[in-house]
Amino acid sequence: MNSSRMENFSSQIDQIIKKFSSTLSKETAALISKNNAIGGLFSGGTLEQQMELIEKNFISAVDDCLEFTLRYADEEGIIPDTLIAMTLETLQKFRDLAWNDFENSMVIKKMNSAGIRKIVEEKQAVFNNDLNTKISNAYGGRVNGRKLYTGNITSSNLVLFNNLCLQHDRVIHDKATHLTKRFEALHPLLASDNPSHWANAVHECRKIFQELADELFPAQSEPRKKNELEIKLDSNSYINRLVCFVEDSRKSKTYSSVVSSQLDDFGKKLKTIFDATNKGTHADLTRDHAYSFVGYTYLLVGDILSLK
Repeated sequence: MNSSRMENFSSQIDQIIKKFSSTLSKETAALISKNNAIGGLFSGGTLEQQMELIEKNFISAVDDCLEFTLRYADEEGIIPDTLIAMTLETLQKFRDLAWNDFENSMVIKKMNSAGIRKIVEEKQAVFNNDLNTKISNAYGGRVNGRKLYTGNITSSNLVLFNNLCLQHDRVIHDKATHLTKRFEALHPLLASDNPSHWANAVHECRKIFQELADELFPAQSEPRKKNELEIKLDSNSYINRLVCFVEDSRKSKTYSSVVSSQLDDFGKKLKTIFDATNKGTHADLTRDHAYSFVGYTYLLVGDILSLK
């Protein structure tokens, strides 16, 4: 991503943060004024309310910043990883400043007893832990109910694919969490300008299928007979083994048949690309092709695991 787009993105994220920082300051000032007027300024209730304001504004800032980040990545056609890292760094600074202001407030200083201080520190620790979890989940893209950006984009196909991604995210995360990391590791390869990295991404797709086959349908020395043909099920025949797993599923036979047919066809395409790149033929593999292979692998893995 060029520097001008980076600066533009950073500037807009800063504006979002400033909006919530300003709102937090105004709401805190109004709370202190109100509680002072009714004689409840130096009470545990005031501290609780101040912490609730920090939580409310920070979580809203997280949601708005991440939605903007995804939208910006979509509109600019770039991988969001770097943008998300920048967003989280800015959000964490906002969080730290909010807590520093809270700890330096006249309410805290006036109530500087050991008992009150302990309560505040315990609540702050729980609060920060919850927020760190939210940040971590958002970065991984698997927070429950997370909405992929569909805001001003009118394409119904994009909305459909986003919903499909959410479904597959849940299936893969719930039934094969280790594969989630494998897919995330493909992003830098696809973002690279080096064709060999795109080939490596396709090779990783092959390894993902092999790993999944070993887990769902371990290699067997005896082949399976199907329509008078012998289907090999050895360690190298990972696509055959996944097809057998799908066909043996007790769930919808129609759906299983569709998935097994897609899997068999994709396995042949994957082998063709794998054989070509092994011979050093990277020129025929474009970044778009690599994206398609990774995307289709992701969808097929989700479909297979849904039958588990």
